[in-house]
Amino acid sequence: MIGLVLTVTGALLAKNNDTSQYGEVPGPADAIIEPATPWVAEIQSMPTPTPRVSSPRRTSSAAPSPNQMPLRLRAGAIGADAAIVPVGVRTDRSLILPPADQVGWWIGGAQPGERRGTVVLAGHVDDQDGDHGELFGLSALRPGDRIRIDSVSGRTTYQVVAMRSYPRQQLPAQLFDRTGPHRLVVLTCGGTFQPGRGYADNVVAYAEPVS
Repeated sequence: MIGLVLTVTGALLAKNNDTSQYGEVPGPADAIIEPATPWVAEIQSMPTPTPRVSSPRRTSSAAPSPNQMPLRLRAGAIGADAAIVPVGVRTDRSLILPPADQVGWWIGGAQPGERRGTVVLAGHVDDQDGDHGELFGLSALRPGDRIRIDSVSGRTTYQVVAMRSYPRQQLPAQLFDRTGPHRLVVLTCGGTFQPGRGYADNVVAYAEPVS
């Protein structure tokens, strides 16, 4: 029941049940989208696969730094407290997500604390049994709420500046920008669910680092 499809022009990501939009989305209006940009396949009738990390090209640095790799997401406003695991892409560029009690960090994007690029975190809103995932409450975040990302080197705090709901297949390509100002985006699924089709909408929380 987890709908996530990211392409160079759109995605199938969703929120729970709110379609309001808040705040100004940070970052450039246009983005250079590279072939390594992933997409996330909808999974409805099979278990969430164990993450298998491939090696998409990173423009923010030559290789992920072990000390900066995100390990845990905490968002007190929605009660989220989840381990973060690195996720890559399959040969068809589909992004591999962890189980619903974890959040995936796309290794093709930026790491917390870097000067440029977008940190992309994605997770399921629920699991195959309909139990809430760690990002179930994402749509309840509002500008000013804090998201804290822990790594070996310490904690990076971000402040939510915008929330957006997008129809399926219409997630903006610039969300995956890897050269613009540093920011965090968190994605999940939800909205109206139709058997055989998945969720109808997309939800994205945009956040900027707190100095």
